[in-house]
Amino acid sequence: MVFDTQRGVAVLFGGMNERSELLGDTWTWDGSEWLQVAEAGPTPRVGQRMPRASHAMAYDSARGVVVLFGGGGQSGFLGDTWEWDGTRWELKAVQGPPPRPNHAMAYDAARGVTVLFGGFDSTFGHHWDDTWTWDGSSWTQVQTSGPEGREEHAMAYDPVRQVVVLFGGDAPFNRLGDTWEWNGSEWTRVATSGPSARYLHTMTWHESRGTVLLFGGIDGSRQGDTWEWNGSTWRLLSTSGPPPRSQHAMTYDATRDAAIIFGGRDRFNVRLGDTWETTGATLDIVEHPRDQTARGGAPASFTVVAEGRGELTYQWRRNGQSLVDGGTIIGSQTDTLTITRVFRSDAAEYDVKVTGDCGTVTSERATLSVVDPSLTVNATCPDGGPISVAWQYATPSGAVALLYAANTGRFRIPNSFECAGTQLGLGAQSLRVAWRGESGSEGSRTIFASAGPEVCGGYMQLIDLSSCAPSNVARVE
Repeated sequence: MVFDTQRGVAVLFGGMNERSELLGDTWTWDGSEWLQVAEAGPTPRVGQRMPRASHAMAYDSARGVVVLFGGGGQSGFLGDTWEWDGTRWELKAVQGPPPRPNHAMAYDAARGVTVLFGGFDSTFGHHWDDTWTWDGSSWTQVQTSGPEGREEHAMAYDPVRQVVVLFGGDAPFNRLGDTWEWNGSEWTRVATSGPSARYLHTMTWHESRGTVLLFGGIDGSRQGDTWEWNGSTWRLLSTSGPPPRSQHAMTYDATRDAAIIFGGRDRFNVRLGDTWETTGATLDIVEHPRDQTARGGAPASFTVVAEGRGELTYQWRRNGQSLVDGGTIIGSQTDTLTITRVFRSDAAEYDVKVTGDCGTVTSERATLSVVDPSLTVNATCPDGGPISVAWQYATPSGAVALLYAANTGRFRIPNSFECAGTQLGLGAQSLRVAWRGESGSEGSRTIFASAGPEVCGGYMQLIDLSSCAPSNVARVE
């Protein structure tokens, strides 16, 4: 399927119906309905109908014609070239690339030629790796090196960078996931990552997005994901939309700014007859929130970057529960969520739902990890004497309290005290505040004192009074 820009319709030819019968009819789609415009299609000679499937088509915008080559017909694999002028099919050549199915074609507007690559060679049972161009009167083989031989791949022309983009396909004993570009004289491999290795997918240029779109195909199972190629990287756009499928057709309607998908086979290998469209007005998250690590009492923030039509609204969530502004939470309904002072209870997963004219999307989850203060005690035991107590990761320039107890335990601070409800690692025996002061400008500090032998064998713990985060328990020894 290709889009005829001169007549403003998508053109579909041939294929196979639900009874596995080859088709030779021609249809057009104007955005609202399908119209059958020809019953008989390309034929080997006048008056004989030749239905086919696994052929390839491209739209020659300079001459205003649809170019069709090859495929599989009732008599075997085909090597004929036809053109559709909006009214009738005309046989243009029977010489050129050897007969083949499962090849791909795209029109190179900068050079005024249709480019063909690959396909299946029935004579020798291998995959073609040749590149041909059609100028409207004859085929020329322009290169035999480049991508490895393959079939059931997809190609699309990028008019901004003036290159033909090729992705994936099926090679002997190997699904392919590489991306190549043809600049009119040579192929260059430009990526080996992106969509999973697959075949029987489709690609088309999307003008308003300025990218090449890819949909569906088989990577072991039929897929329903949509990707875009911006000339340097692939990006997953969506996993929702048309049901997963392969062997479908796709093109771009430049008049209505819509990508069109028709037919194919679903996950149960059933042939489909549905039509789908997606416009350039999509809602995408360009940059997802990232994982954060913060000290207790310090601030933390998450940011999302989204693009879409209309005014965008945001709703941040913590562990799936919507947040509201108040207390330490600011910006719960903006693109940036800020927690002005982090507590241990803030350690969680955060995401954001973004809503626009095109619907709602949810970001990936980002994890906030809260680092508790760390405490080290060095004492002179068992006789007592100089003692040093050092800590880090407390709230910078915040208040801290150093606690001492004779035993460990699970003492919970009572309601009448600061940080009520915080569970300590100390027991109640001889529990007291040994020192209270400021944590230090970087949240770390060392204090020195002298202690008697009675403290030896006891335990100390620091509590950050800004975040109520307790440190580890350190033994005095």
